[in-house]
Amino acid sequence: MNSDKDMPISGHLDELRKRITIVSVAHLIVMLLAFSRSGPILQRLMELNPQMNLIFVEPSEIMNAYIHIALVLAVALCSPLTIYHIWAFVAKGLYENEKKMVKISLSLGFVFFVLGLVFAYYVVVPISLQFFTRIAIDQIAAMISVRSYISFILTLMLAMGLIFNIPSFAYVGTKLGLLKPSYFNQYEKHLIVLIFIFAALITPPDIVSQCLMALPMVALLKLSAFISKKTYKEKQDQVESENKDEN
Repeated sequence: MNSDKDMPISGHLDELRKRITIVSVAHLIVMLLAFSRSGPILQRLMELNPQMNLIFVEPSEIMNAYIHIALVLAVALCSPLTIYHIWAFVAKGLYENEKKMVKISLSLGFVFFVLGLVFAYYVVVPISLQFFTRIAIDQIAAMISVRSYISFILTLMLAMGLIFNIPSFAYVGTKLGLLKPSYFNQYEKHLIVLIFIFAALITPPDIVSQCLMALPMVALLKLSAFISKKTYKEKQDQVESENKDEN
């Protein structure tokens, strides 16, 4: 372990407070800057489905939508800084192999989260909005509020960011012994079928849209299986090496 392990608990708490303060101030600054650009960003989000005519039913609804957009942008843009301070705080109390696991998992988590956001913005959100527009009933007038529209899009994007982190979850789970490559081999076919069923349900009835939705998800599943297999092998090799050293 690092020599900082002898630091009193008050020292750790003081360091944690300083790091939380830095991250919080950074989020506040970025949120204020993002708020000034929330109008154009809202316009871009509305262009994802121009067929929807949005309304607002409360005087403060547009303002709340701007705040929601600014908050999510602040969390996304400040995530590298947040990840750095998480790493800087926890790394001091970890062994070298634990440091490697945390560093890889945080890096993978950030990269795949960004990929999930991009995929959601360009593929999932437009297709989902088209789907809900397509199943609308003519006798029922669509009165979609700005708040619900923005909440739907941002929630979907955050959800895809988490879904895209399946490979990083697979790495951590395998490293901790909670997951084995055999699990992927056992359930892979079932999961692929479920992915294509899900894609067929929410996309227009054409093969291109279905593939745009399903194939990246299948690729994530395959990548997760590969990462789990590679991590499991490295873990087994490490255990064998330690046993040889003991003998």
